[in-house]
Amino acid sequence: MLKWQRRAVQWLGFGFMAMAWGMGSMPAFAAADRPDLEPLAKRYWAAEVAMDYEAVYGMLSASEQATISRVEYVTMRKDGGPPRYLTAQIGEFAHDGDLAWVYVTFDWMFSHHPNAGSRPGYAWQLWRYADGWHPIPPMERDQWPLYPPKLRSAADEAVLRDRVVGLWRAKTSEDWKGVYVYMPPWFRDRVSLEKFLGNKALYVYLSPQVEWVEAKGDQGRAKVTVATRHNDPAATKMKPQPDRFVESWIKVDGTWYLKVPPPEETAEPVKEGVK
Repeated sequence: MLKWQRRAVQWLGFGFMAMAWGMGSMPAFAAADRPDLEPLAKRYWAAEVAMDYEAVYGMLSASEQATISRVEYVTMRKDGGPPRYLTAQIGEFAHDGDLAWVYVTFDWMFSHHPNAGSRPGYAWQLWRYADGWHPIPPMERDQWPLYPPKLRSAADEAVLRDRVVGLWRAKTSEDWKGVYVYMPPWFRDRVSLEKFLGNKALYVYLSPQVEWVEAKGDQGRAKVTVATRHNDPAATKMKPQPDRFVESWIKVDGTWYLKVPPPEETAEPVKEGVK
């Protein structure tokens, strides 16, 4: 698969996300507190509606442009099957440091299936300030909070951060009994502690850092950067490699637990699954 074709698949995924988000209502926010982003966001979405993908490319970050040429990008957007935006309306803005969320409502359709008709959608598009404002690529969107701070619970996030730190403290100490208590109740009901401890960890974890947490309702997410090394005597002299994980968490009866698949959906009880 060519590079631009892979990017097309990723853009198509963004279209499905937009469709899924196109239900319900969102609370209003105050006027934008960073007016320099507003005209740029409007130009971006005007270019999307006009299918002026060269203009869209010009607003991408330098790091993203380094992964794909202008010609490849325009070809991918026109021929690769991404959603086609028919209308777009910029709404509220929300900021948190170098991140900004732009609330956009739009009508869209599948590029290669015009007879399927259009459908409404909305999304909080994420932008990041680095040598100017640039939209976060769809394929990197899951590496950042999905919602602006005002839609999240600061109190829940403080508690969730403590839970994330506790889990990773147990993992770096190879305290797998301690890790077990962070598994959700339905997991512990089906996988005994003895069975859980009987599985050898694949990795050794070093120096974890919690970059951010996000809590909305009973759903949470956390991004953790950590150094990893294979848990093998032959690998003890190998240099640990940097890695990052975006974990899903769930609140059950007021307590946050790591969100893992039910045991019957995993090949073996999750000790590596918390990786």
